[in-house]
Amino acid sequence: MAPCRQRTCSAHFEYVLSLSLCVCREVEEEVFTSLSKTASLIEGIINDCLGLPSGLLKEFNSDRSSDFLMAHQYFAATEGQTNGLTPHEDSNSITLVFQDDAGGLEVFRNGEWIPATPEPGAIVVNVGDIIQVHTNPSGCCGY
Repeated sequence: MAPCRQRTCSAHFEYVLSLSLCVCREVEEEVFTSLSKTASLIEGIINDCLGLPSGLLKEFNSDRSSDFLMAHQYFAATEGQTNGLTPHEDSNSITLVFQDDAGGLEVFRNGEWIPATPEPGAIVVNVGDIIQVHTNPSGCCGY
């Protein structure tokens, strides 16, 4: 009797897990679609504010198949300790960053690293190399 009961329990667990994954996938796809639309809107605003030719970034990024969604949660570092990524630039147009209250994101400006203080409910829009190349081809890139 026990082996049969174990199989039933296992089958039930697999069924519940498959339902959870299905719901999770639907939510992820909805979030991805919404964030892709948000990114396109922000690219348009950046395009216009920088005085780039009309629709340049939209045309450059018209193939949205390379868009991707990642979620990272790094443990908070203690003083003198670092976690997460090494200093880098994003090679895309923009990156949308959602911070928690732990902070840790820094921006390299005028030769120094400056903390990007988390603002509740805010999204950090990180401008990547693609936009830097279009706005300052001789001075891009590198920190």
